[in-house]
Amino acid sequence: MKKSLDNYFTTGELAKACHILRKTLLFYDKLGLIQPEVILDNGYRYYKRAQLFLLELVVTLRNLDIPLTRIQAYLANRSPATYQRLLKEQQEHIQQEIKRLEQLNENLNTYIQDLDKQNNLSYGIIQAVQYPEQYLFVTNGCKQNESFKERSLHAARLFLLLRDKLPFKQHVFGYIVNEQALYDTKKYRAEEYFYPLQQPFSNIPYRVRPAGTYLTLYFQGVYMHNSAIYLSQMGEYCQKNNITTISDIYVTSLLNYWTTTNTEEYVYKLEVRIK
Repeated sequence: MKKSLDNYFTTGELAKACHILRKTLLFYDKLGLIQPEVILDNGYRYYKRAQLFLLELVVTLRNLDIPLTRIQAYLANRSPATYQRLLKEQQEHIQQEIKRLEQLNENLNTYIQDLDKQNNLSYGIIQAVQYPEQYLFVTNGCKQNESFKERSLHAARLFLLLRDKLPFKQHVFGYIVNEQALYDTKKYRAEEYFYPLQQPFSNIPYRVRPAGTYLTLYFQGVYMHNSAIYLSQMGEYCQKNNITTISDIYVTSLLNYWTTTNTEEYVYKLEVRIK
């Protein structure tokens, strides 16, 4: 028997020949992809030369990220036509993946640039800034008597709804607060929650925030602990300079628990549109 197996490969030899782990080959055996030609009574497995070539095919297809289930289906029905169809289908998948990665790279680049800009922010200073049209994904209205836990769930729903739609979902989100909070800080609570979109998406409902001039103020710390100070500051600024506001207040959380464990380093932006 030994002589008849001289030209056969053991499991270890075949795995080594194709630069894969022995346990990977045993897994392929279990799936029925590459099964040994001979199994001795002691459990030793032996593979013939054709199975070396078959394993090379499987390894190549796996390097193309073709799922094992599709490889298994192809091995059961090999032909030039099915091979070409398999490769074309994977090419289409790769092209879609390239588009996804390009979008992901663009989103990452934008967010990295935003983080870089935040190193040079001036806090507590009110400025009139001209903004272009912006796109917001907005939740349904919040109730004023909702608990902190219930309000937190609004932000969580934003994340969940967008998680599978955006390549990279960073935790930059915001609240829409009634403009009367500039003069009555007890109304600081959010009426709606929003997530800013870099561009409109056909599969994501969005609201357009009009282009225009917005009073803008950045501050650090937790919003609920500091909002009264800065909302009042902005309200007093409007009264002193006879400025009329024409929108609700947009409160954007720029730096939060995703980026720091120190709540004093949290960064918020207040914006309200003016005439």
